[in-house]
Amino acid sequence: STPSSEPSSVPSRRPSSTPSSEPSSKHLSSIPSLSEIPSVIFNGNPPSLTPTLPVSNFELYPVGFDAGICARLKDVTKQECLKAALEVGAEMNLNAFLNVGSWDWSPCGCFIYEEILINYKDPSDGNCFAQDDSNLVCRKMISASPSP
Repeated sequence: STPSSEPSSVPSRRPSSTPSSEPSSKHLSSIPSLSEIPSVIFNGNPPSLTPTLPVSNFELYPVGFDAGICARLKDVTKQECLKAALEVGAEMNLNAFLNVGSWDWSPCGCFIYEEILINYKDPSDGNCFAQDDSNLVCRKMISASPSP
């Protein structure tokens, strides 16, 4: 068949020799404009671009806090210390290894020294001292839900 000079609503198998200057609006009317796309996809509420940090079971105490040891049932074990400190100290420039010692000047348990070193001192060593350059890493207290 010979191509016609007039556009038709029936697509041809071959492209025409002269493309139309205006595409047919018949099929484009159902496509949303660019300004409508966010409201179509997100119902008017685009998602936040701020990353969500996972909830931690641990918390970082302020420097020099309390008696230099976590409260009963809030202590962090040596096995948990590195992971816990990296979680709560994510904004610090921490070394990614655990120092274990029995220093006579330091807090007991898991602590971050000078926002760089992750340390652990066994509480059974005693001599637990709060330090102005150390943050304790303690377990968050999990509250029990009331019984029905």
